[in-house]
Amino acid sequence: MSRNRAYTRYQRRFHISRKKRIIKEVGCWFTKFNGQLSKGKIHCSCSLCRLKSSDVKKAGDIRLSDAMDFSEKTV
Repeated sequence: MSRNRAYTRYQRRFHISRKKRIIKEVGCWFTKFNGQLSKGKIHCSCSLCRLKSSDVKKAGDIRLSDAMDFSEKTV
Protein backbone atom coordinates (compact mmCIF):
# COMPACT_ATOMS: atom_id res chain seq x y z
CA MET A 1 0.00 0.00 0.00
CA SER A 2 1.46 3.32 -1.07
CA ARG A 3 1.13 6.36 1.19
CA ASN A 4 0.72 9.88 -0.15
CA ARG A 5 2.88 12.88 0.69
CA ALA A 6 0.37 14.37 3.11
CA TYR A 7 0.50 11.23 5.26
CA THR A 8 4.29 11.28 5.26
CA ARG A 9 4.36 14.95 6.27
CA TYR A 10 1.83 14.33 9.02
CA GLN A 11 3.84 11.44 10.47
CA ARG A 12 7.05 13.47 10.34
CA ARG A 13 5.41 16.41 12.16
CA PHE A 14 3.92 14.03 14.71
CA HIS A 15 7.28 12.43 15.52
CA ILE A 16 9.05 15.79 15.70
CA SER A 17 6.47 17.27 18.09
CA ARG A 18 6.65 14.18 20.33
CA LYS A 19 10.44 14.34 20.51
CA LYS A 20 10.39 18.11 21.16
CA ARG A 21 8.09 17.50 24.13
CA ILE A 22 10.44 14.84 25.53
CA ILE A 23 13.47 17.10 25.09
CA LYS A 24 11.64 19.94 26.83
CA GLU A 25 10.93 17.69 29.82
CA VAL A 26 14.48 16.33 30.05
CA GLY A 27 16.32 19.48 29.02
CA CYS A 28 19.74 18.04 28.13
CA TRP A 29 19.60 18.03 24.32
CA PHE A 30 20.21 20.71 21.72
CA THR A 31 19.25 20.66 18.03
CA LYS A 32 19.90 23.27 15.38
CA PHE A 33 16.82 22.42 13.34
CA ASN A 34 13.58 20.65 14.14
CA GLY A 35 14.10 18.35 11.17
CA GLN A 36 16.96 16.66 13.02
CA LEU A 37 14.43 15.17 15.40
CA SER A 38 12.78 13.14 12.65
CA LYS A 39 15.94 11.15 12.00
CA GLY A 40 16.47 8.90 14.98
CA LYS A 41 17.16 8.65 18.67
CA ILE A 42 16.79 11.53 21.09
CA HIS A 43 18.47 10.02 24.13
CA CYS A 44 22.07 10.44 25.08
CA SER A 45 24.01 7.21 25.25
CA CYS A 46 27.02 8.44 27.21
CA SER A 47 27.84 6.58 30.40
CA LEU A 48 27.04 9.48 32.74
CA CYS A 49 23.55 10.09 31.32
CA ARG A 50 22.84 6.38 31.23
CA LEU A 51 23.70 6.09 34.94
CA LYS A 52 21.46 9.05 35.84
CA SER A 53 18.43 8.00 33.82
CA SER A 54 18.13 4.32 34.60
CA ASP A 55 16.15 3.25 37.65
CA VAL A 56 17.34 -0.34 37.46
CA LYS A 57 21.11 -0.45 37.35
CA LYS A 58 22.91 -3.14 35.41
CA ALA A 59 26.03 -4.85 36.72
CA GLY A 60 28.20 -3.09 34.13
CA ASP A 61 26.83 0.30 35.15
CA ILE A 62 27.58 -0.40 38.80
CA ARG A 63 31.14 -1.41 37.94
CA LEU A 64 31.55 1.73 35.82
CA SER A 65 30.32 4.01 38.62
CA ASP A 66 32.63 2.27 41.11
CA ALA A 67 35.57 2.74 38.74
CA MET A 68 34.70 6.44 38.32
CA ASP A 69 34.48 6.87 42.10
CA PHE A 70 37.84 5.14 42.55
CA SER A 71 39.50 7.34 39.91
CA GLU A 72 38.15 10.47 41.64
CA LYS A 73 39.58 9.36 44.98
CA THR A 74 43.05 8.68 43.57
CA VAL A 75 43.37 12.11 41.94
